[in-house]
Amino acid sequence: MTEFNSGKDWKWAGKFLWLTVHYDHRFEAIDARTTRLTWIVDAEGFGAAALGRIFALVYSRNLDKAIPALVEAMAGR
Repeated sequence: MTEFNSGKDWKWAGKFLWLTVHYDHRFEAIDARTTRLTWIVDAEGFGAAALGRIFALVYSRNLDKAIPALVEAMAGR
């Protein structure tokens, strides 16, 4: 973890091949029962632009499966 702002966001960085990938998880209260989560992913290093597109496709597919599972788990289903 590289940064933590309670109730706002938290950031971390990790390696993917030779790239450094930065993740920012942002939280925004919409109302008393609803929170908007925004994930921002950025990469740096040789070939980041080209590999970033591939990484984004894989990451997006994983999130498409993980987010509904998270919602169900939080709802106690």
